[in-house]
Amino acid sequence: MLGHELSRVGRTSMTTATPLRWISLQSAADLLGLTAAALRKSLDRRAVRTPDGGIEAEIDGVRGRKLGRLWRVTLSSAWMVPTTTKARVVSPPSQSVRDDRERTRS
Repeated sequence: MLGHELSRVGRTSMTTATPLRWISLQSAADLLGLTAAALRKSLDRRAVRTPDGGIEAEIDGVRGRKLGRLWRVTLSSAWMVPTTTKARVVSPPSQSVRDDRERTRS
């Protein structure tokens, strides 16, 4: 989970090493292989109020934050597929040789 630091003026601020990418609940559910309703219910069950007044939930590296009435979700690096160069699928050359044609007889 994110680390909290107490700033000089006494307010709590959240710091992260990398910027978070918030996605919609539906997009996160699609990536996780869940329905949006199932993910929403899971987040609702684990929701807690944060020091800054927001509502957040975290489940196995899936972090949700309520923005207005909608959940926004960010996934930990464990859920991300490494982005590498696209692998090319090389298929073998066609093996069909057209020797099945009728030949003229001499």
